[in-house]
Amino acid sequence: MPVPKPRVRVRSRIARAARWLLRLLIGSSWKPSSHVGIAGERAAARYMRAKGYRILAQNARTHAAEVDLVCITRDQTTISLVEVKARVIVPGRDDPKAESAVNRSKTARLIRAAKLLRNANGWQHMRVRIDIIAVEWDQPRSTRKSPSRIRHHEGIANLP
Repeated sequence: MPVPKPRVRVRSRIARAARWLLRLLIGSSWKPSSHVGIAGERAAARYMRAKGYRILAQNARTHAAEVDLVCITRDQTTISLVEVKARVIVPGRDDPKAESAVNRSKTARLIRAAKLLRNANGWQHMRVRIDIIAVEWDQPRSTRKSPSRIRHHEGIANLP
């Protein structure tokens, strides 16, 4: 008499099929924390417009990296490539600041992306810099409201 297959295998097949269906319907890049990132990018774009920047592109992709915001200053002399980091701060937890997620390797990828975008768009005569915007909310499920804090770090890297 054959031994029946364990139920765990069946559940894992069902879970795998459910994940496949979700990827098909929603897309492979969606994660449960994506809504925080999307809300952070929207808040950062509003912040940059309020400071007088013009948004040239959002989520600009190169083969080196994805740049969240590509902005130009009001005087049109500087291109600012902005990496947005968004977090929901939970009271009582000692979470690192959002900016700390941009490490050396991420900065190097952003510099490569900046060089590619500069060459592709003819920005050789303009100053190109990389900025970080940290967007934080104080309470979970509050991303529909305006953020508690926005910190803008200008010029973490400049292209020669």
